[in-house]
Amino acid sequence: MAKAMLTTRPYIFSSTKTSLLLDNFPLFFHSNKFLTSQATLSVIQNTSLFPSSNISKPINNGVVSKTRSGILGHRRFSIKATHFNDPGSFDSPLMQSMEKKIKEHLNAESVIVKDASGDGRHVCSIINGLCKRGKLAEAKMLMMEMERMGVDPNPVSYATLMDSFFKAGNSMDAFALQSRMVVRGIVFDVFVYTILMDGLFKAGKPKDAESMFITLLKHNLVPNTVTYSALVDGRCKLGDINGAESALEEMKEKDVVPNVVTYSSIINSYVKKGMLDEAVNIMRKMVGENILPNVYIYAALIDGYFEAGKETVALDLYNEMKLIGLEENNFILDAFVNNLKRSGRMWEADELAKDMMSRGLSLDHVNYTSLMDGFFKEGKESVALTLAREMTEKNIPFGVVAYNVLINGLLRLGKYEAQSVYARMRELDLSPDLITCNTMINAYCKESKFEHALNLWDDMKSCGLMPNYITCNILIRGLCKAGEIDKALNVLNEMRILGFSPTTAIHRFLLDASSRNGRADDILLMHEHLVSVGLELDQAVFNTLITVLCRLGRTRKAVSVLEDMTGRGFSADTVTYNALIHGYCIGSHVKKAFAIYSEMLVRGVPPNIVTYNILLKGLSSVGLMNEADELFHEMKEKGLNPNASTYDTLIYGHGKIGNYKESVKVYCEMINKGLVPTTGTYNMLINGFSKVGKMAHARELLKEMQLRGALPNSSTYDILISGWCDLSNQPELDRASKMLCLTEVKILLLEMNDKQLTPTLPLETRLQLCVHEWMVIAGFRFWAFPPAILSLDCDEYRRLVSASGNEGLRKSVIIKDVSGDGRHVCIDVVSSAFEGQSAVNRQRMVYKAIWEELQNAVHAVDQMTTRTPNEAARQK
Repeated sequence: MAKAMLTTRPYIFSSTKTSLLLDNFPLFFHSNKFLTSQATLSVIQNTSLFPSSNISKPINNGVVSKTRSGILGHRRFSIKATHFNDPGSFDSPLMQSMEKKIKEHLNAESVIVKDASGDGRHVCSIINGLCKRGKLAEAKMLMMEMERMGVDPNPVSYATLMDSFFKAGNSMDAFALQSRMVVRGIVFDVFVYTILMDGLFKAGKPKDAESMFITLLKHNLVPNTVTYSALVDGRCKLGDINGAESALEEMKEKDVVPNVVTYSSIINSYVKKGMLDEAVNIMRKMVGENILPNVYIYAALIDGYFEAGKETVALDLYNEMKLIGLEENNFILDAFVNNLKRSGRMWEADELAKDMMSRGLSLDHVNYTSLMDGFFKEGKESVALTLAREMTEKNIPFGVVAYNVLINGLLRLGKYEAQSVYARMRELDLSPDLITCNTMINAYCKESKFEHALNLWDDMKSCGLMPNYITCNILIRGLCKAGEIDKALNVLNEMRILGFSPTTAIHRFLLDASSRNGRADDILLMHEHLVSVGLELDQAVFNTLITVLCRLGRTRKAVSVLEDMTGRGFSADTVTYNALIHGYCIGSHVKKAFAIYSEMLVRGVPPNIVTYNILLKGLSSVGLMNEADELFHEMKEKGLNPNASTYDTLIYGHGKIGNYKESVKVYCEMINKGLVPTTGTYNMLINGFSKVGKMAHARELLKEMQLRGALPNSSTYDILISGWCDLSNQPELDRASKMLCLTEVKILLLEMNDKQLTPTLPLETRLQLCVHEWMVIAGFRFWAFPPAILSLDCDEYRRLVSASGNEGLRKSVIIKDVSGDGRHVCIDVVSSAFEGQSAVNRQRMVYKAIWEELQNAVHAVDQMTTRTPNEAARQK
């Protein structure tokens, strides 16, 4: 078996990534010795494809020999032909002809063909080297050429290629080779049976694999360590630990000595199941039998304990590993990085990687990929991209998984350069896998680039990459959200051709899309169509249909569906009743909603928190807050814990009827439980304080909501600004207090600008009232702006007002602080009071209004513009 498997590691996103690395142990690897085949030991190699083998000295027929190429069985060794005209000579016409044809077919730089038996009939080829390099198509072509030339490939060549096909997941070609071996009369030995049994386990045919083992015994062949290791490994991967341990006991009974690989399969299986202490006991048992665990076993155990949250035990195992002389490798680093990534400590992972590198460890593509993934998930895009550049500088090739991490990371951050990364994959002839394609289709759908998504869907099929249910769900969901129902149905038809039936998720997507026009008949027709094309009816399907109908308030249709559902033997559950209750509450039929609730209790269907939240919203919508409070207490008495939605509903309901005192009381209870209100809930509370002029409380609520992670929106600022403006209009306020109100307005306007929030039309009106209280020209009172207020950028205010859709202020004042200290100002005034006045009189009117400020705070007016509304409109 290929030693190259030692460098292969499992998929990095697996929750048991490092524990799975034991799956990739070469089953035919024992200690640090490599066993070879029962075929010939003659070397036929293309030096450009693989290195020379270390071949042991010839030994007697039937004895296992050892090389670095893995177990290949028993061998027969003969050197007879040594002259040019002998059939088996290196320079014989037959050998030269074969070399020539191989070169032509494979475009090989160098081919050496040697005859092992001396009669020109049994030839070892470069098949093994091609298989090691993953060039299975070339190896298969070479074998077929040998058969056409009348040269029988030896059993080892067949077995090697068959094993490679199994490892590549191509069981069909492997079974075809098995059939050709039978047709050609090749006798199966222990080596061939072992490969077949191992391959059948890999192909997901465990019963056939077990039958192959029984057939081996029936032919009086004696299973060796490798055979039993394959059997143990296969049973472990099926989760049959008892069967694996039974095979281990059988080995000992037959004096077949287990090795580190045999035990590693069992240890790995225990780790996968979370039975970590049992896994450690197996390792201790190994040591008792003088079989030392290797670094890969320790890596699996360390990763398992890390994942279980037992960091102390994992570190103890790491120290134990170091004490017995095992050095950390890339797998150990993976285990630590995975743990640190789970706990959001990527800076520690980075330091650890640098420390191991300083001690001679070279990071491989899996280490880099895992680190990149962690930094992307922490939002540290620059560090992740630096790692990607480092990989490129070190000529570490990007695999499909690395590209997937890069694409996912960029998309997660809203960086759609992911498309160029995908294009780069294609340029490098790196075939995207299913995860890549699913990710890109999802990205295209989010950007509404459905043509790109559908093209990629077609490319997948043309390249032989079979879409899965996830692909179909992503594409149909995206099309349905965009209202492209016809295109979604086309994809559904293609799914059926590929052998897929509609899923409950696809049913939900299409029903949601069909419900947008509000017609129940369209929803029912879509449901019937999906059933006709293979959708299997179950409780989830009926619940989806009832939910969609009730969401539109079509409760009569929903009740009819419920009758059909119960008639088919499906009972209504909590989801069903919740949908019906919701439907009645939407239509303000609260009594009917409670009738369904009572029926639910009578039938023994337990209500959940969703049930009570729906009922509370129904009561809140019609102002029945006393009943809502009673239901709230009933819910708590039944042991159900209110969630954030529960409290939001109560706060909103009490605020809606003006009972702000009760809203605050419920809010305090909510906060004490560690729950965060929504922005809408905070807006309701802020509005309550604003209405009664308690703007200091409202301001504190704004600060608190931001501290708790609830983002204020335009409505939040509208409420606050309106509140400060209303407060400034109170006649009992002195001038200083009014100035403070303006300061608050200014701060809020600047915050809105920073957050790119736009005021609404009512806010624009409020601001006019507020501003015009401070300035009067020709009959209106004007409060001069102190230096702290003069820096208010009214141009920015005008931009915000214009964005609200209003044509602009009919009367406005813009005062800018030129010097920054309030001493030099520019004034721009638009007022109807200027109608019929000369330019000089207009300026006099303004100077008269601010005469007091010109004597003290303001040193000079550097520029003044005075216009009527009509003049201002013409200059736009």
